[in-house]
Amino acid sequence: MHRWWVFLHIAGAFGFLMAHGVSVYVTLRLPKEAEPARVSQLLELSASSVGFMWNSIGVLLLGGIAAGFTGRFWGQGWIWAAIIVLVVVMAAMYAMGTTWAKRLR
Repeated sequence: MHRWWVFLHIAGAFGFLMAHGVSVYVTLRLPKEAEPARVSQLLELSASSVGFMWNSIGVLLLGGIAAGFTGRFWGQGWIWAAIIVLVVVMAAMYAMGTTWAKRLR
């Protein structure tokens, strides 16, 4: 069963990377756009991937937490360090990305 939880965790990571890739592409493409309608379309494209991104993070967390229990990793420091890094990076990226995108919209 442990392998299935690890697989789910990795699938969530891949889903997150795919959804986040849309936002990264839009971020890199926006400075080259001068037409307001095109900028608006790109921002809508980025916003449309957010739901899938958050669902993927949920799958990533569910699989990781369950794998932590089935693998008996909670007594090891690396799993706590990984969770702390995830939370800090998510908070920083949310604060920076949301503020920037709202200003553009």
